[in-house]
Amino acid sequence: MDEFDTKYGIFVRILMLNVSKSKLTRKMEVRDELQIENQRMNKLIEFTRDKVPLLGFELIGIEKNQIVDPLKAEKYYLIKKIECKTQIDPLPLKDGRHFFFNFD
Repeated sequence: MDEFDTKYGIFVRILMLNVSKSKLTRKMEVRDELQIENQRMNKLIEFTRDKVPLLGFELIGIEKNQIVDPLKAEKYYLIKKIECKTQIDPLPLKDGRHFFFNFD
């Protein structure tokens, strides 16, 4: 396993731990924890932004109470991606009413 993959895994764990605490993850905390320079941190953020959707999440950047591009942000948060189903099949009942089931 590559050292970069290890740092990516640690970064995602830090993000998920902070999400469970409803806390933003600061760039400085991650840089200090992983002991990497700013340029390498930007590559890590870009890699994470591309790979974290495979886990069902999206990496967002927060700056001055606004959502911004993660590369420009000083704070990060993971949000769960919600997929919209295009069609839900109703289950018809005898009296004309329907039940709708949505299993997520």
